[in-house]
Amino acid sequence: MIKKEDVYKIGIFNKPHGIHGELSFTFTDDIFDRVEAEYLICLIDGILVPFFLEEYRFRSDTTALVKLEGVDTAERARMFTNTEVYFPIKHAEGHEPEELSWDFFVGFRMEEVHHGKLGEIVYVDTSTI
Repeated sequence: MIKKEDVYKIGIFNKPHGIHGELSFTFTDDIFDRVEAEYLICLIDGILVPFFLEEYRFRSDTTALVKLEGVDTAERARMFTNTEVYFPIKHAEGHEPEELSWDFFVGFRMEEVHHGKLGEIVYVDTSTI
């Protein structure tokens, strides 16, 4: 079973594209391309489920069209509409820090010896210095 602490969110599937099962994917981190990932993890009904990538192509610097293995029709692709997409931390850790996006750190928790849990990183604002 895949645990939430073993992955980090990299984007969301928006809607089907065409009739052959492609999905429009808006991403905040292109780590899936930089490490040549074999699969992505989707949050379906509260469970993290891996899906193998058949192919993908970029439409812009934040959008790609993704074809998942076994998803061959628009009807099957429609089931992934607004589904959150995650990437395994273990595959991202082998890369240099400058190759990781700030979204990698979302979910990290800070604890102090005397005061216990201080908080969790839920968002990183990269709009200004």
